[in-house]
Amino acid sequence: MSTGIINVGSNYSNYQFKPITPYDVVKNKTYLFAYDAVVYVGDYAILKAFLTDDPLEGKLIKFYIDGELVGSNYTNSKGIAIFAYKTTKVGTFEYTARFAGDYMYRASQDTATVKVLAKDNIVPKGSSGMQHTGVPIVILLLALLSMFTILYRRKKE
Repeated sequence: MSTGIINVGSNYSNYQFKPITPYDVVKNKTYLFAYDAVVYVGDYAILKAFLTDDPLEGKLIKFYIDGELVGSNYTNSKGIAIFAYKTTKVGTFEYTARFAGDYMYRASQDTATVKVLAKDNIVPKGSSGMQHTGVPIVILLLALLSMFTILYRRKKE
């Protein structure tokens, strides 16, 4: 037996092939949910989007503010994509989170708002919480502890 190169070919010119059943590729529907954010000017607004059919991991989400692309990120194992956007001016802005779709999933998008507040809207420290009474609580606790100690010693005698 000898070795060599053999050309093998087929001629299908006399045959007509038709699919037995026509088919359409059906992509799975996705849902994208964007979340509102409230921050102070100069701080980072956390733009957050949740992509689901089930949570979809590793899908690129693009974030747009007033129609301009500001950033993008991939979804994590829970289907959440987060982008930190540095705010520069006061106001309320709409942002859109978009998933472009891929070979298995349809495109989807959602819109939410970012409310950027002026720094003068910050609540001053000490204006909330417990009201100042003039008597520190530590002194009151020490006084109560010493009274209980005296009563305990008298009872023992």
